[in-house]
Formats: sequence, structure tokens, C-alpha cells
Amino acid sequence: MISDTLIVPTEYAPSVIDIKRALLSYNKVLLVSPNDRDVIPSRTFGLVMGLPPIMTWDMGPVKPMGKTASYDNDFDDLASTFKDAIAQGAVEIISTYKEISPGNILIGTVGIDDYPLDPQAVFWIYRSMASDQTLLDAVLHDRYLSSLTNKEDVLALALQGCGEGRINDIRELPLIEKYHEDLELRQAISRISYARLGAVVKYIGYCQEKNVVPVLPSEGYQKITNLLLQNSSSIIRQNIDPGDSFWVRLNRIQNVVHEDFVNADAVNNLSVKEILKLRSKVWGKTLTAKEKLFESLREIALNTKNDNDFTDKATQQLISYRVEAEELETEWKKVRLKLICEIGIAATAAAPKVVGEITQVGNGMGSAELILVAGSVWFLQQVKGIGAQIIELQEREAKFRRGAGFGFTKSYPSFFRKK
Repeated sequence: MISDTLIVPTEYAPSVIDIKRALLSYNKVLLVSPNDRDVIPSRTFGLVMGLPPIMTWDMGPVKPMGKTASYDNDFDDLASTFKDAIAQGAVEIISTYKEISPGNILIGTVGIDDYPLDPQAVFWIYRSMASDQTLLDAVLHDRYLSSLTNKEDVLALALQGCGEGRINDIRELPLIEKYHEDLELRQAISRISYARLGAVVKYIGYCQEKNVVPVLPSEGYQKITNLLLQNSSSIIRQNIDPGDSFWVRLNRIQNVVHEDFVNADAVNNLSVKEILKLRSKVWGKTLTAKEKLFESLREIALNTKNDNDFTDKATQQLISYRVEAEELETEWKKVRLKLICEIGIAATAAAPKVVGEITQVGNGMGSAELILVAGSVWFLQQVKGIGAQIIELQEREAKFRRGAGFGFTKSYPSFFRKK
């Protein structure tokens, strides 16, 4: 079965090129509703604070992400542009939760509808990450935010909400240290960073639970996931017996590189109907082969005793896949420039590459499980000292769930800005 994908929201609406590219790589492209901006549903904030789950009301936005002034109109334009894809079920607009109406009070068990995550886990992982200066700084680095030279534009993106202040004996989130003596601007930039870190935690967790691949349309998002995955290796070494560990074995798949280079100009010039026509039988056959490859590599990673055995067996799988992919390469000669599929240096450890006017899609084997481990353990163990216990718990849970290799899509950064 071909994977679906979700484009992780930012402060600006998804770009047409990102959606077109995703349509060529996945079965269905999920776009998040413009109204879905909080890190957790507002009605669950009381639960996070320790209130009993018998009554809830709208406590206001919980670390919401801001939007550009044109966001809603841009999103409506996207819905119109991709109406054929939406009609075919290739694009879908979703929400991760449903909010209660402002002012309403619900009595009884607090439900969270389709939100598949534990709000407490999401909230406290977000808080621990947003307390780290390295991550606060890293998530801001992309061309869109760098292009904002007007102070008012920055302030407009920095929404206030529950979740950043002092909570009982836990101090408020720190302001970012590296930016600006202007306190108002420093506070705004810090809030933008908090919201982005919250989005990384929420949507990677959401995609893991829904078995969907997250697309990361921001250099800042990519930098954060790279940092987390690099640190997951350190966590594993510190907390897990290297002889026979689920996580040590799973970590092997970080060394698999699967990248698909396409001609961005060619893709950009195709209509949505033309993009949909490229999703042919050969396309479906190749993407099905890619999914089987990912599943095989995961099984090999988990069942081989050492890295050399993994490399030998995985290389054979990659060679077989390349043979299957050749037919699509011929059919897609107009839009595809290069396909890389090999065992190499850990894909997640490298900075995103930019190759001319190319959209690079890094369908590497970056694992959502490992990102969640890194996010929840690396930081939480610093403040609570329970890293090993969390890894043990997640390891047990992972063995009972259907896992998948998750790719992280890297889009050429010149398309980040709204035209």
C-alpha cells in the first residue's frame, strides 16, 4: 500500500509546488485546516494541568502558530487549484481535533475526537524542547523568516496563548538568547520558535500514529529533526544495552539514503490534471515497490545482529528496487533528473542539500519513533531523570504497533516564500 503524506503547517500556506511534488511521491496528500493551529486541543489544557477529566471548557489557544495575513485566502486558492485532486481523493483537508464553541462548558468525560495523541505527552515534550536554547534558535532558520524585515510582520506572527507561562513550580519558557535587544521583538521571535517546536512534536507524533509520512516544508523543521535524530543515537548509547536492543537495531535504517530529484521547473509548469496523469500504473507499481523496500529494510534492521550484515542484505534489496524503478524513470524522463538509493552516510546527519533549480525529496528512512524518542528523552531526562524508563516504555509500545519507515521531504527552499 502506498503511503499518504501530511504537509506540516507553518506560518504561510503550503506552496503549489510542494503539493504537486507530494502528489508524485505519495498516495494522498493531507493538508491541515487553517483553523488547526494549537499544539493540543484547547479543551485538554485542564487535563494537562492535572484537573480531573470530568469537565472542560475553552481555555483559549494553547501555543497557537501564527499565520500570514493572506494565509486563509491563499489556502482557499489552493483548494480551488487542486479541486480535481480533492475530487479524486488525492488531496484531503483534515483537522487533528475538533474544538468546542467558545464559552461552552462540557460536563462528563473529556473527549478529544480524532486527536490520536496523549495531550500531556505532547505538551510536556514541547515544553522541554522549548526550554533548550539550541532548539529555540535552530527551528527559526529558514528563508521565509529571514525575509521579514518589518517588525510589525514579525509581531503579527507571534500569537500569545496558554502553555508558555509559569506552571506551578515550573518556570515560564525562556526567551531566546541570541536575538535582539528589543524586548518586544525578542518575545515575538521566542513565541514563533515555541509554536514551531510545538508543531514538530504534534505533527510528527500525529503522522506516526496515523502511519502517514510528514513533509517538512521549512529548513527550520528539517534542522530540528536532524538534530533530534543525531541525538537519538546518543540517547540509545547512554540508556540501552547495545548488544540486543530494539532501538539500536532500528537506528540502522538511518544509514539508508533514498532521494528523488525532480526538475522543479518542469513540475511547476504542469497543470494539476497533468500531475494526476503522471500517477499511472507504472507510478503505482514503483511506489508500491518502494513501500515494500521500506518494510523489508525495517525488518532487516530489526532482525540482523550487526551492521555489516544489515549493509549486505539491505544493499541487495536496494539493487532489486532500482531495477523496478527504472521503468518509471523512463516514463518520467521529462520531470525526474535523478534517483539515489543506497547505503551511505546517515542521511539525517547531513544538512539539506540544494542542487540548482531542483526540488529534492529525501525519502530517507528517518524514523518517527526515533524522533519521538529523541524529543521526549533527550530533554526530559535532563529535567526529570527518567530517560531510560521512557525508552523502555516506548520500546514496549512500538513492538505492539505497526511501524513504518518514515521519509522526511526536503523541498527546495526558494519555494518557501509566497509569490
